[in-house]
Amino acid sequence: MMAAEATRQIQAVLHIQWLSFRNGLRRRSERIGLLFSIFVTTIWYAIWLAAAAGLCLFSLWASTGRLSRTLPALLLLLLVYWQASPLLTASMGVSIDLRKMALYPLDVKTLFLMECLLRLMTSAEMILVLSGLTVGMAMRAPQQIPIFLPAAALFVLFSVLLSAGLRNLLERLLQRRGFREMFLFLIVMASATPQFILWTGSGEKVGRRVYRIFHSLPQFMLPSTFLAEAYLGRSTFSNWILMIGWCTAAASFGFWQFRRSFYPDFGSGGANHAPPFSRSDDRERPLNRWPGLVARLLPDPWAALVEKEVCYLSRSPRFRFLFLMGCSFGVVAWLPFGMSRGPLATGVLQASFLTVLSLYALLLLGQVTFFNSFGFDRAATRYFFWSPVSPAAVLAAKNLAAVAFLVLEIFALSSICLLLRMLNGFWQFAEALAVTLISSFYLLSVGNLTSILFPAALSPERVSRAGSGRGVQGLIVFLYPLLIFPVLAAYFARYYWHSRNGFLLLLAAAAAGGLALYLATLPLAARLAFLRREKLLQDLSRGEGPLVSE
Repeated sequence: MMAAEATRQIQAVLHIQWLSFRNGLRRRSERIGLLFSIFVTTIWYAIWLAAAAGLCLFSLWASTGRLSRTLPALLLLLLVYWQASPLLTASMGVSIDLRKMALYPLDVKTLFLMECLLRLMTSAEMILVLSGLTVGMAMRAPQQIPIFLPAAALFVLFSVLLSAGLRNLLERLLQRRGFREMFLFLIVMASATPQFILWTGSGEKVGRRVYRIFHSLPQFMLPSTFLAEAYLGRSTFSNWILMIGWCTAAASFGFWQFRRSFYPDFGSGGANHAPPFSRSDDRERPLNRWPGLVARLLPDPWAALVEKEVCYLSRSPRFRFLFLMGCSFGVVAWLPFGMSRGPLATGVLQASFLTVLSLYALLLLGQVTFFNSFGFDRAATRYFFWSPVSPAAVLAAKNLAAVAFLVLEIFALSSICLLLRMLNGFWQFAEALAVTLISSFYLLSVGNLTSILFPAALSPERVSRAGSGRGVQGLIVFLYPLLIFPVLAAYFARYYWHSRNGFLLLLAAAAAGGLALYLATLPLAARLAFLRREKLLQDLSRGEGPLVSE
């Protein structure tokens, strides 16, 4: 009876989520984003399907000795990736919005069951790979199917329960100020490690060290070893008892962490956390110490609008994280390509290394500024229409604040390149500054229109929350080279025809064209903002359903 009631409750929540999703498709931005998401998802899962087919053939044709050596390490790698994929991608996947669940009379156990089902959906890649391996082993040894199928089910159950517990633990830790930026910064920096291994040619040495670490672990206690032994038909009764114990421990850990995440959201525990933009924290408002700095440079209302935007962006953990990634991960990711030695070195990237870093930083910051100017304002955008300020002035002030942060990031990147001895003279700095600012004209021209036509509410305090309408912004990022094609054409003339004068001439033409395009599209975007103000406010005020994507 309780199982039937839980099933009905889950169906009700899913029905509400479906209605929210269907209503969201009435917006053109969501329909375009859905098509782009389907396209990217198809390519993504096609890659994993190919990997599953490869594992199926490997398990079918490999010798027993090779399987004995390979399966334990392969399954352990699968288990580690299963748990670490939210960290590697800085995304938690689909999860329950616990605050919205306060509206529904649902039991904690039912919500935890829903959370586990969502963890299973988020790990579809690993399920696909494990299915390919299982199909191959079933074709290799059909008589062992009654043994390793239950073992594979226990392995999946353990992974899902552990993933649910780790996710809730990580989500609570990421609510702490400073910890989320630092933690995600370390994770993203660690993701650049394979490039350094490839660049230094130390892959074989690292592989041997990983192999020694793996064999130093207690193999008989690992869940991956249990499944490998079941695949090979060598599992014992003690292996099954140990695996059931692992599942019990994972269930206890997962449910304990879920309860700790659930109750503070509705009790007094959540009140102990200060709001993300608390004015009592001087560390979060360094620009407030110089309130007249912008007023000295600009007249009102421009000064008030720009100062508001600069202060708000500087307090946003999400913006700070992207700014930090541009100064750190961008350098680390592109450094092997810009060094004068190694198999990845090219003369073009060495000569324009700072420019490449600056364009990458422009793309990162554009996700929350240029392409979606009102995303952080959300429902507060209505105050812009109440105040005696034109929409053109509001857009221009937001653009100016974003460009100011972009220039600040270019200076930071120049200092880093100077320390790394990757900056050869003032000309490279001037080139990077000029090229990035010219490119920003084109991005601002398109971004002002997308900010009005395809607005998406963004959560400034959540680093990993993608928000609605992310498909359109992903499409713009995908088309980024086309948006800055005039600048790329100038580089084509420079490196193909070896003409510096042609480069400067085409760059000047690109600057004139970008400025003209920006001045032409700004009044159009302002006019659209005034005509579509109700639709704009409606889209920015709309939230997600009881299930959110992070």
